[in-house]
Amino acid sequence: MNNNLNIQKICAAVMHLPLETVKPASRLIEDLGANSLDLTDIAMRLEDELGLVLTEAELLQARTPDDLEKLRRSKAVVANHGVACL
Repeated sequence: MNNNLNIQKICAAVMHLPLETVKPASRLIEDLGANSLDLTDIAMRLEDELGLVLTEAELLQARTPDDLEKLRRSKAVVANHGVACL
């Protein structure tokens, strides 16, 4: 299963939405109704399930599940090149 679908599943689960309503380009706050607690829960689940550690600034800048996937990929590239991830 691809990680983008995993991220969409996490978002759907946190916000109690059907998976089919969470698209890669769905805006977490504006389209899906996420609040600050939802975003915190999403961040915790991303770390637990995918090993994706986000800073508060990264979380607030990520507006869609696709943005979260792009962050995951960029952090994976950094990790694969031996650069410390903070």
